[in-house]
Amino acid sequence: MAFIAYALLDEIEDHERTRAFTLHKSVLRDKCNPFDLSDFNFKKLYRLTKNDVSMLIEHLRPNLTKIRKNGLSVEVQVFVTIQFLATGAYQRGIGNDSLYPVSQPSVSRCITKVTAEIVRIFAADQIRFPRNRVEREKISNEFEQLSRYPGILGCIDCTQIAIVTPTEREEAYKNFKGFYSLNVQMVCDANLRITNVYADFPGSVHDQFIFGTSAVKREMDRLHANNIGQFYLLGDSGYTPQSYMLTPVLNAPENTPEYRYTQNHCFVRNTVERVFGVLKCRWRCLRKDRVLHYQPIQAATIIKTCAILHNISMNNLEYRNENMALNNNVIEPNNIEGDIQGNINGRRMRDQIIQQYFQI
Repeated sequence: MAFIAYALLDEIEDHERTRAFTLHKSVLRDKCNPFDLSDFNFKKLYRLTKNDVSMLIEHLRPNLTKIRKNGLSVEVQVFVTIQFLATGAYQRGIGNDSLYPVSQPSVSRCITKVTAEIVRIFAADQIRFPRNRVEREKISNEFEQLSRYPGILGCIDCTQIAIVTPTEREEAYKNFKGFYSLNVQMVCDANLRITNVYADFPGSVHDQFIFGTSAVKREMDRLHANNIGQFYLLGDSGYTPQSYMLTPVLNAPENTPEYRYTQNHCFVRNTVERVFGVLKCRWRCLRKDRVLHYQPIQAATIIKTCAILHNISMNNLEYRNENMALNNNVIEPNNIEGDIQGNINGRRMRDQIIQQYFQI
């Protein structure tokens, strides 16, 4: 009888210790406040300003409010998620190393919930391909300061974002470099703001095919079919030349109009390469060496979240200047031949631009 009593007492004490430890973690979480960090350390850790994070928290609060008494506050959920996006560290490391003691399952739930809410709330306003005359003219005018000709609405390219081996259609996700990935299309403006993200395709799918199914192509088709201005996208030689898709002239002889056009084209189109560099430098979960340990659908949500946060940060002049100074590498993939009619129309338009703007 005494043994049973002692066993029961031990069980009660274990329960109380567990409860006390849980309460201790909850108190620690509530007392830790990243906003007490210096502005420099805050930005270094979370990649955003305090004002930006405060804005995120207030917008996310209605749908992330904790239900259980010892559940994670909205602030903790947001900070844990942003720290993961910024570092790309494994979830267990985030829980141990962050200002908050959070278990790995809780970190995982935070990332899933917070990224989904950020995309739901902010995507339509933050990732915005020009939708009206005023927006088109604004972007075109900004690009014209870099190019010799008007009408550019964006620079387009795809980038490979590494993911863990998927559970379905494994081979489709293995890209030409031999690792599993999503091939993600992005379009940007002259100020390195992202205006389109399309993260629905496996790594083996070609850039041109992705563009062919995208909302951006449908919008460019609409503008062209209805004679709404003369607008263009700048793409590398992996895209089929079209009336609105300008590509470089391969192997153009030096000191020719074609050569001057191509030099200018590569200079302007480099903005999208710089976006990729800035994005992966700031949100390190997107780097190849970190690998997103998520299945494709959740990985796509994380990628879109990083693009949204990138654009939010671009509202800050200091960030914008930092971004403009990063990553000036130009990478041109091998040329492909698309449909013949597209090539003919595209090359005809390209020749007209060369003749009009690059003779001297």
